Amino acid sequence: MGYWSNLMGALIGVERMGDSYFYKIWESTGFSGSPKTHRQRLELVFKNPAAIFIFTLLPDLASLGKYRLYRGDQEVDRDPLLDLLRNPNPMQTAAQFKWDYMFHRKLGTANLYVDSRLVRPQNKMYFLHGDCIEWPKRITDHQMSLILSEQSEREVREAMLKYKTNKQTLSFKYDKLLQFFDISNGISSYYDSPSRVDAIYKIIANSENVLKAKNINAEFARKFLVSGNVDISNTSKLPMGETDKQSVEDAMRHKSRTVFPTKTAVAVNRFVENPAIFQRLDEAWMNDAFAIGKMLNIPKDVIEMLGSGATYENQEKARAMIISYCIQPDMEDFCEGICRYFGYSREDYRLELDYSHLPFVQALERDRAETWESKAMAFMRLVSAGADQMQAAEVLGIEIDTFNAPVRLLGSEPGQATPATE
Repeated sequence: MGYWSNLMGALIGVERMGDSYFYKIWESTGFSGSPKTHRQRLELVFKNPAAIFIFTLLPDLASLGKYRLYRGDQEVDRDPLLDLLRNPNPMQTAAQFKWDYMFHRKLGTANLYVDSRLVRPQNKMYFLHGDCIEWPKRITDHQMSLILSEQSEREVREAMLKYKTNKQTLSFKYDKLLQFFDISNGISSYYDSPSRVDAIYKIIANSENVLKAKNINAEFARKFLVSGNVDISNTSKLPMGETDKQSVEDAMRHKSRTVFPTKTAVAVNRFVENPAIFQRLDEAWMNDAFAIGKMLNIPKDVIEMLGSGATYENQEKARAMIISYCIQPDMEDFCEGICRYFGYSREDYRLELDYSHLPFVQALERDRAETWESKAMAFMRLVSAGADQMQAAEVLGIEIDTFNAPVRLLGSEPGQATPATE
């Protein structure tokens, strides 16, 4: 994503955005303690490889979905809502828009500015950065106040907000802001959600320390300490002089010769004696990635299946599992919110993000089909052997609510039962 690559450049100090607003706002200024703002959470995630791997994994996969709109059971191919979602604003594609939604949501709250409740070609939708929104006093003073009357609801919708950048101040009513919360907006404010990043701040900080430790050890691993043997009781053995030191250094760094005779014995010590420390540091870094992933409901074994040592089939299954358990619930919330906002839910419309076209989802569907085929064969064998159809379906976990008349069997000895005849 072009915007995010620029943002990453700003965070690491690459001055390629000139005097633009985002470079001024998002550049690293440092902070202590748990992050409390959207910018601080962005900075923390983007500066740590383990965190950015996990936090961008979900948006990367979420952006691959295709919008499908249904009215009743009939799919609608052409509709102004689909046109708007596929072209949300002049600066982003539909994939980038979906990517932004998932990423901002995982940081706490995704604030979607919608230019109008009317679904029309000139309508624009942007995800806003939370730190740039200025909330009016009537909202900040009543963040947890219950809205019990139509007048109170109307006052909130009519409240004026400001979105301020270094080049622009946009005033708009709260009615134009559609919010999606990662955890819940009922904990501390109806207009914001706590962030999981706040809870894993120390894990990310520890991961950063591990990377620094590995970097330092890697630097020391290529260095040696060479010293001469000096006997303080024997004045004839003097310490190494500058000429001796230069001779030893030249010998150790020589590109072709392998044997160098010396007049006096020397001792050679490595700064890093045990190279296994690098493997332990890598394991510590991956453990931090597992902990971060678990906070986002990604199981450890799924992250392991995405590793370089996993088979292609396991990697594909891991991606499909992430879509099923982590992405689709959030995208369903987005689709429901969009339909409610534009009034489509009142007309029996249903919006979905479909991922069935992706190869790794199709692989999972094949596995499901094979499982159903096995259950169907087991059900047929049980019924053919005389088992009750309803009980057989219940044991196998098959959802069947209509059954044929049971087959009556003759004989009492096992294996000798035959269908009864009229």
